Amino acid sequence: MTDLEHALRDTLVAAEHAAPVPPGLSERLLAGVSARPSGRVVPFRPRSSVRRVLPPLLAAAAVVAAVVTTVAVRTTAHQPPAKPVPNPAPSLPTVPFPTGFQATNVDFSDATHGWAIGDAHCGPASRALRPPAPAMCAAVLRTSDGGVHWQALPAPKGISSAVQCGRPATDCADQVAVADDRHAYLWGPSRLFVTADGGRTWRSSAQATTTLVVVGGQVLRTEARSTGANADDRLLASPLDGSRWTDVTPAAFGATHGDVLLARSGSAVIAVVGARGGHGAAAFGSTDAGHSWRRVVPQVCPAGRPYDLSASADGSAAVVCDDGSGPRATEFLVDGTAFVPVPLPGVDGGDRVVELQAVEHGVLLARVGNRTPGHTFYRSTDNGDHWTQVGTDDATQTVFEWQLLDARHGYRLQPFGAGLLVTSDGGRTWTPRPFRP
Repeated sequence: MTDLEHALRDTLVAAEHAAPVPPGLSERLLAGVSARPSGRVVPFRPRSSVRRVLPPLLAAAAVVAAVVTTVAVRTTAHQPPAKPVPNPAPSLPTVPFPTGFQATNVDFSDATHGWAIGDAHCGPASRALRPPAPAMCAAVLRTSDGGVHWQALPAPKGISSAVQCGRPATDCADQVAVADDRHAYLWGPSRLFVTADGGRTWRSSAQATTTLVVVGGQVLRTEARSTGANADDRLLASPLDGSRWTDVTPAAFGATHGDVLLARSGSAVIAVVGARGGHGAAAFGSTDAGHSWRRVVPQVCPAGRPYDLSASADGSAAVVCDDGSGPRATEFLVDGTAFVPVPLPGVDGGDRVVELQAVEHGVLLARVGNRTPGHTFYRSTDNGDHWTQVGTDDATQTVFEWQLLDARHGYRLQPFGAGLLVTSDGGRTWTPRPFRP
């Protein structure tokens, strides 16, 4: 046996011990290298050393390949499957928590996830103000733990402070609506801002939005084509990313409709549609995300214009109208099976109800104020026949927002938007929760 054959045999034996293969495999393969099919030994040919060495090398390569393949198969068979490499979503840019944040509006998509829009200090005090006050800029916050902690987000480029919304044709936003962790909407009198990536970037468009709701995987909003006594709102729909708005104003609203207010009740949408000129209003309901509508209350406001609409998760709604002599309220169900006028709480000093909040069928919250400093909050469990005072505040400005997420849990803004007041008992008691990181 040549030195080369000895070396090959030693290599194969070592490989056989390292990864067991069928007994005698290496011996049989090497024997085949030096024997013809007839069993005679291959004669030595001195004229070509290359020809003499090549056949053993090829055979040896075949042996090594067979052993290596066997080892690879056996080793792979006992290895656990490779784990996929995680691909986490990119984190939001780090934005310092705003100083002096004052919210103008808050919206929660569920009991834990919510967004807030408002103003915060963004520069040195202005000498033009008496007393001097810091400059204010728009600020956006987001929470994922029910408002215990808040994270600052980049504000849309070009957005004006919310206090500018009292002026016409400004790029401000003082309202917010949330669809999910990625999609949210800010709007004011003349501009709409949409994010589809959790607040990293915003799309801006000149849209005169008055109300906006998210339902059934799309966004519905109303847009004022004219204002005043001849107000004429149209209804538009878009995918969640706000990329394409389509006029879906139904013929059922009538050719001479005026103001349109929207509210969501679970998977249903409620629209209160005023008659042009302020001559009453009717209520419509949709259970297919606004694709079709049915008139559920022919005269939800016998006279006057509707100015406040709220809905609860169980399908009840409350609307307040003003006919010039004072507010008139109605509580009704989305399916139209119930419709009752609501006696409103009266207080001394010429105050009046400025908002109703539907909690569940028959249970209402009322905010009373408007003519004297501060507001008084009442709760009724019998459609307004009896009211119980559940809170007061001394704010001289309007409380901008409140929302009942279900029959027990909800929130309202503290005076001047300094934080939230949360309830877990349907509005009987309220607990302060400030805006903090």
